[in-house]
Amino acid sequence: MDKQLVIQGNPIVLDLSLLGGGKVVISNNTNDNKVFLEGFSSDGNGSAAEMLITGRNATPLPVFVVRADTTFISGRELRFDLSPNGGGQLAIGNNPNDNKIFIEGLSRDGTGNADELFITGNSAQPLPFFSVIADTASFSGDVHAKGQVLNHHADCAEDFDICDTEHIEPGMVMVLGEDGKLHQSQTAYDKRVAGVVSGAGEYKPGIVLDRKSSQSDRQPIALLGKVFCKVDAQYGAIGIGDLLTTAPTPGHAMKAGDPFKAFGAVIGKALRAWADGEGLIPILIALQ
Repeated sequence: MDKQLVIQGNPIVLDLSLLGGGKVVISNNTNDNKVFLEGFSSDGNGSAAEMLITGRNATPLPVFVVRADTTFISGRELRFDLSPNGGGQLAIGNNPNDNKIFIEGLSRDGTGNADELFITGNSAQPLPFFSVIADTASFSGDVHAKGQVLNHHADCAEDFDICDTEHIEPGMVMVLGEDGKLHQSQTAYDKRVAGVVSGAGEYKPGIVLDRKSSQSDRQPIALLGKVFCKVDAQYGAIGIGDLLTTAPTPGHAMKAGDPFKAFGAVIGKALRAWADGEGLIPILIALQ
């Protein structure tokens, strides 16, 4: 019996519709337990210019499925033309072992890492827009940006340990304590002022530094930029541009009416006027 079966014709049609499902089964090669589906040139001495797995008359299949523990696709270039499907979406299902998806850049021999992994446009040109939508995005390593870094939030904050015995909330003015933790301010013109607890009102921290796990309560303290701050105008009406300092009201700022006492105790500048009583206004942090 010949070891090779050759069927010649143009086209060759296998009509399996009568068999309930139309399955073509190719059993394994007994020599090396491999199955080959090869595209030969017209003379059988080389490779065909193209191999199509498609629907009738070369129309797209509704679904094409490859099921394997591991799938390798070798070639100089791998292209996914998804344009007929309205947007060209490429979906990657989750890993059933740990619910993670890996996009890995391997070296040419598969034993190490590639020198670089590109996510780019045609011919390595910049994409008009690249989006990552996630609750949290983590980068391990240095981040280099050749363009602007734009952030929709307001202030630059840094995490500090907070006194556990006090009720602290966004907008409060905080001062340095003897225990190395921050406490809400209690006295006027306190030179230990450290900043304002970020996150009150319409402003959220755009950058948070020194984020780490700790047994102590840690809060982001606005050190630069715009932040909403608790103020008390009973010590003087606050106008736009007025310098602010710590007030006797716990966790509040007031107008810095005495420039000599305010030196070293200024929190920032008022961005909104406040005429009477306690309130919450936006300020520009400028510790001095």
